[in-house]
Amino acid sequence: MYKLMCILLMTTAVACNNQPATDETEQVAVAAPAEDAEITGSEWNGVQEAHADIDWEKIEVFDFSRSVVDKHLPLYGPRQQFEALWGKADSLVTPDYEEVCGAQFDDEFSYYYRHGSRFELCRDSIVCDKYVFSPTAVISSGKISLSAATTWEQARKLFPMAARQADNEGSTEMLMLRESPDGDAGLQLQFRNGKLYSISYNLPC
Repeated sequence: MYKLMCILLMTTAVACNNQPATDETEQVAVAAPAEDAEITGSEWNGVQEAHADIDWEKIEVFDFSRSVVDKHLPLYGPRQQFEALWGKADSLVTPDYEEVCGAQFDDEFSYYYRHGSRFELCRDSIVCDKYVFSPTAVISSGKISLSAATTWEQARKLFPMAARQADNEGSTEMLMLRESPDGDAGLQLQFRNGKLYSISYNLPC
């Protein structure tokens, strides 16, 4: 009798241990949430640096006033000398001075058009406002030469700081250079279809 009771108790204990867990005791493994990606201090500084505006003093200079086209045609100079090399104006237009912003002359002037480019004429002086490249023309200033064959990528290598600023602004068609080491005026290099199209004088209003 005693042995029978022991067998029954052992059978009951084994059966209890084999019962599936109830809802109250069932444990479900839950994946821990992934930790938020963190940017390290050096990475964050790199991101900030990549998108920070470049100091104007660090932008490359292209001295427009001393530039020459095809090694002998100046963009600035006395009218008599200019016309001896460039020829007479295709047209002269008096601007609406209320609409003019950032002219190079303080006095009244006329727009002087020649070969698709625009100059400013004041008394006996001519300065270039916008030069539009002909297919074969080359502008040189110092050791740098630019032409209609100059590509966007080539210009980026010539003017890396200006290129970084263009990236910051999301521009893929315009680079802004400094016109002189000490002034506020800039030069807009405008590109079309990846090739240099024009250079424009740009003075903040």
